Amino acid sequence: NAAHHLAANIDIGGGTSDFVIYKANKPALSTSCKFAANSLFGGTYERNGFVQRFYPKFKENISKIEADYKAKGKNSKSAQIQMLGQILEQIAETKDSKDLINFLFTIEDDELVTKEKIKLSFHDYLANDPDLKIVFIVFYSSLIYHLARLLKAKNLEVPKTISFSGTGSKILRITDITANHNGLKSIAKHLFGEVFGDPQDVEIILSKRPKQITCEGGLRSSLTPDQLDTERAVLILNRPYKPGELNFEEISIDTKVELMVNDTAEFIDILFKPGAIDFDDQFGIARSQINQFSSDLKSDLISHLKDSFARQQDEIDNGGTAEISNSPFFTPLIGALRSLSYKLTSEN
Repeated sequence: NAAHHLAANIDIGGGTSDFVIYKANKPALSTSCKFAANSLFGGTYERNGFVQRFYPKFKENISKIEADYKAKGKNSKSAQIQMLGQILEQIAETKDSKDLINFLFTIEDDELVTKEKIKLSFHDYLANDPDLKIVFIVFYSSLIYHLARLLKAKNLEVPKTISFSGTGSKILRITDITANHNGLKSIAKHLFGEVFGDPQDVEIILSKRPKQITCEGGLRSSLTPDQLDTERAVLILNRPYKPGELNFEEISIDTKVELMVNDTAEFIDILFKPGAIDFDDQFGIARSQINQFSSDLKSDLISHLKDSFARQQDEIDNGGTAEISNSPFFTPLIGALRSLSYKLTSEN
């Protein structure tokens, strides 16, 4: 009976991704992680690969479109496009990566851009950029892997469906532009197979209503995990804890740091396991590139983790909480993905 199958929803926002697992159509387990859209698009302005690649393109194209309208005597439309360019410049002057990227995403919704079908869609720019696709693949894969391990640790089964919602879930449509999301499905099958020892097909649903949590195609809840009446769990080194059960001092010791880095490195090895996923056929990424991507991602994980822990310690010293409520699995991945995107845009 489908009603008794396990299903999951991952709601990807700007700052956090919220996981809710449904059993018999009711929320049963939930967790959150500080790994979402800003994990990819944030970071230092000067070393942000997305800013360095796309800001100059938008600036140039907006200028050309403005000049084209002016040359045709369409001064009103030229002025509207000029205003977009001025806003872009003002945001760029603040050197805030997240604000700049957020604005790029909104340009396609501008009234004139939509009416005139002007080609200023950041989604299209990203979808047609072969260099950066691997960054989105690793992002998606890490969420799936984390979900699989959480379910395994809680002695739950492989879900029949995994739905994605939230504004950040639009990234997944960039990752796999096919109608049936076969690439995303193949990754999920591989990762659940590695964790559970039994590859099974998983249906992937991408919500068209970003701010609603959907599961098996139906509306379930618009509440965040901490508002739901479910068991809450934080997965640390493959063991589930209650939120706040561990504190920062307990996980930041050198022996734990080494284990966490190895934990993330193992995920990268599993994702890029030779022959497991046809990256060329599914995503247009040559197999010859995969080994280099794997090496780049693993090259400085310990520094990324220690840098993040140092910032967290500063927050604690300034009155922040020392309780651990998010899985540290994602922590070194944030720095690794930002470094990879910068390297890819710098080299190409």
